[in-house]
Amino acid sequence: MIEKYILDKNILFGEVLIKNEKEELAFLSLKQGNELAEHFADYTILFIVLKGSVRIRFGQELILNEYELVRINANTRHSVDILSDSEILVVKIKHK
Repeated sequence: MIEKYILDKNILFGEVLIKNEKEELAFLSLKQGNELAEHFADYTILFIVLKGSVRIRFGQELILNEYELVRINANTRHSVDILSDSEILVVKIKHK
């Protein structure tokens, strides 16, 4: 099955586009200075920056700019700082 989704760049925080027992896809629109406090999840995360730049901390520090992505393995503690107004796709891949 193929489904079309339209991203709303006017969303101030985010919206979940797809959510099921295996995966979740969310679109985030975050302003400079926002942060996601340190946390971890029991699934793998693909963090794709479509616009702007962010800093991800996970024991190290990594800056992601437009069209860059990072894979965060399950149970990895991480936090995110929004360095400039950003649009981000977050793909959560759940493991059984």
